[in-house]
Amino acid sequence: MQRKFHSFYFKHFFAAQALKYSKFKDLSTLFQYTLLVMSLNNKIKTNLADGILINSLLLACLIYLLTIYRFAFDQPYGDDYDAILAFLNHYVQVSPSEQIQLFFSQHNEHRILLSRLAAIIDLSFFGHINFIHLIWLGTCGWFFAIYALWFFSKKYGIAFIEFTPAAILLLSFSHYEMMTWAMTSIQQYWQVTFGIMAIGFMVNGNFYRSNIFYIAAIFTSGGGMALVPLINLYYLANQQWKNFFLCAGLTAIVLLTYFILLPYQSPPTKQLIEILFHPHLFFAYFFGFVGGLGKIQSLGLASYLLAGLVLFVVFIKKVIGIKNHCPFYFWLCFYVLLTAVLAALNRSFLGVETSGDSRYSEYSLLFAASTYLAYIYLAKGKDRVWIVWIGFAIAMVVFAYWHETSKPYLIDQRYWLENGLKTHPNWEGAQKIKARSIDLGVITK
Repeated sequence: MQRKFHSFYFKHFFAAQALKYSKFKDLSTLFQYTLLVMSLNNKIKTNLADGILINSLLLACLIYLLTIYRFAFDQPYGDDYDAILAFLNHYVQVSPSEQIQLFFSQHNEHRILLSRLAAIIDLSFFGHINFIHLIWLGTCGWFFAIYALWFFSKKYGIAFIEFTPAAILLLSFSHYEMMTWAMTSIQQYWQVTFGIMAIGFMVNGNFYRSNIFYIAAIFTSGGGMALVPLINLYYLANQQWKNFFLCAGLTAIVLLTYFILLPYQSPPTKQLIEILFHPHLFFAYFFGFVGGLGKIQSLGLASYLLAGLVLFVVFIKKVIGIKNHCPFYFWLCFYVLLTAVLAALNRSFLGVETSGDSRYSEYSLLFAASTYLAYIYLAKGKDRVWIVWIGFAIAMVVFAYWHETSKPYLIDQRYWLENGLKTHPNWEGAQKIKARSIDLGVITK
């Protein structure tokens, strides 16, 4: 591309100079000279704009990957003790039939098959668990989520240059808690990836692929349950009766397996009832969840409540056009909103402030990126260019803010892990799990 540009430049430069020294013998020559100069200027401007956007994305990718490389550490953190080490401690000691039952067992309200499969494979290949391997697998999940969004955006004629602000935004460190957390990164990032794939294939008429990713999302993390009403509602709303009845039947089998055939411990219903009687808490949590990317530490709750409200209004402003002309983005945003509803019902008793927790903010980033891409698709001509540059400016500000904000946490987390400090609420129990893992050879230290 660079060689092409140089060839273009010199060709037109010498042509322009020749015309210049001919002293414009006629108006036709002057007009041709003007067109050549304008063409050259436009080419330079286009290449400069493309270069700024592409190199900014490459820089964001490099910073993200180097951060993972710097802060990933081969020690369990938080739920890693329960979901990975305690699971493997049992897994290596029981019969194959009991291993299958363990594989499908609950972790909190989730079934985390992919996280457990990754742990089993890592143990089988290397003879012990290496948490750095699992962290990188989780990181791949987030990059695949970005690629999945780009894959389906291409079908709407979104140019790669136009997509770059969305990618930079998604690479923001607002979800810094998960970036170097083995179990949670696999669970959350891959569930979002499977959700995007399920919705993308759904709106593009590929029923079977959509349902494969639909089931994968459900059994990767509890957040995949947001797809249950979404996918069935899509087929119902579009009067695709055959697909609707097939999907409803498949959903019934999946839910029967998830909640009845497999052992399941339901969360307390008292908390759910209390939330229904306090709708202000529900709506505050909902908007805080949607606006997680806008959490400013010094401003607290108000910042991400306002960000959520603004994002929601921006989406609603063109919701009809988005639904009718680019349904992929509509249903993707709807997926985030349904996830926010489920989170508000299950988590708001912990306090509205928790809606802005880092581990939820990847949904906020996805909502903002999808809305931006929908606006790009609906815009025409110069409006499209302006939206790209506004999106780029916002993405860079968000990326820079979260890069700086995440540093203290990531540095502290690495220090805690290196020095064996408390990284689990039940530290005594966690240490017993780890000691048993060392005895069984699940980990080396």
